[in-house]
Amino acid sequence: MKLLAGFLICLNLVFAPLALASAQITMENHTDVVLNLFVDGNYACGPVQPGLTCTSQINAGDHNFEAREGMNAVVASASGTVEDGASPSFVVYNKN
Repeated sequence: MKLLAGFLICLNLVFAPLALASAQITMENHTDVVLNLFVDGNYACGPVQPGLTCTSQINAGDHNFEAREGMNAVVASASGTVEDGASPSFVVYNKN
């Protein structure tokens, strides 16, 4: 068993530089419809009922965020850079 544990530790050290920086994004739904969060065109979390939130882990970097009603209709979108360890919110309001 000691040999196996040592191998796993070495394996982790070899792949450590390949680890991606991590962050998260939280969508706050302040609309009157159920929304899903998409990051860079890919489903991230949801469905999110009005007045609630969902959070998804992402890699640090430049991203496009979309709040969609269902899977297709874009309600709101934003883009920006998310720094390593950051946890910004994408807040979506009704258009009035």
